[in-house]
Amino acid sequence: MLGFIQNPYPDFAGTLPNRSATQANGIGIDYYNPIYNHLPYVQNWNFGVQYQLPGSTVLEVNYVGNKGTRLIARGYSQPNNLPFTTTQEYGDLLPRPWNSSSPIPAPFPGFSGTNLQALRPYPQFTGISDIFPNVGSSTYNGLQAQVTRHFRNGFAVLGAYTWSKSIGLADNALDTEGVADVFNRRLERSIINFDFTHFAKITWIYELPIGPGKTVRVDGWAGRLLGGWQISANHRIRSGSPISIRTGGISVPTGSFARPDYVSGQSIMDNSNAGISFRGYADGSTYLNRSAFANPPVFPGGQNVVTRLGTLRPYLPNVRDRYSIAEDIGMQKAFKFTETRYVELRGTFLNPFNRHGIGGLITNITDPHFGQFTGQQTGPRSIELSLRVAF
Repeated sequence: MLGFIQNPYPDFAGTLPNRSATQANGIGIDYYNPIYNHLPYVQNWNFGVQYQLPGSTVLEVNYVGNKGTRLIARGYSQPNNLPFTTTQEYGDLLPRPWNSSSPIPAPFPGFSGTNLQALRPYPQFTGISDIFPNVGSSTYNGLQAQVTRHFRNGFAVLGAYTWSKSIGLADNALDTEGVADVFNRRLERSIINFDFTHFAKITWIYELPIGPGKTVRVDGWAGRLLGGWQISANHRIRSGSPISIRTGGISVPTGSFARPDYVSGQSIMDNSNAGISFRGYADGSTYLNRSAFANPPVFPGGQNVVTRLGTLRPYLPNVRDRYSIAEDIGMQKAFKFTETRYVELRGTFLNPFNRHGIGGLITNITDPHFGQFTGQQTGPRSIELSLRVAF
């Protein structure tokens, strides 16, 4: 008969099967925590002002904030994990196979596995997956300014600028996050991967002043051919993406992720104007300074188990990837014969100036090309022409 014990996990609110020799080793199970089953929710608040400017123009300035609670954060709820203090206590012994001479007692007769497995709350299971790990949270605060000029004399424009910051535990609800210590979640709280400090966008529409009754008056068939053309465009510029520094060759047995240290006194940025250095070009200019990062110390014994967690958070707080610039342009013209019969010609130009940007930043400190840009941000110029006939 299976008994039940209380899980030492901090906010655990349920029960799981007790240790039992009748349970097979090496089995992973799914688990539904009744507390985490509560639905996530988001609270929003904002306030702002509008001001009418001359020339059919309106200025808006708003503060926008929101807070997410009980968000899905995969990787942050692991009922069968152990705190990092266990690594500090047993160190290099944890990943080694358990045997009768181990200082850790067998959890049940017939146990086989690692010393770490023997210490788990439920050693008969290799892993316990929380199906609804609603333990995440997020905050967003932004200042948003917008200028709108309504369509007048053939011209309209909308310009928007956002200065914001997003902080949270998880980037999205689908991917499993790498967590160093699920018992110390505050170490994982940082900016998230869609945090763009500055984002500016301009959208405009302009109808060429050519044709019958226009500033440049052209009548007859020539006016029908040249008049009525509209040009529109979107222009975007934003801050670079947050940078996550990775490493390899070290282990945190009680966690799922190991992070490096920041070396005090070293500048993280090496060359802010670094260009693209394709892989294989070892002497290429670097954007990030390799000397600014190092692996934390490890226990002796060859298992590369860290003696402490690295000092870096999931994302660097003050250095970003390269900024991004993009624009799209469209042109269209309708040849009208009657109210319901017309031919519309449209051209769409994506990335018309063929901006490639600089991307592909290598962020793993074990890579010989660390800190180099190895590719482009965006794809090539794309032109699409279409003809629509309505009758």
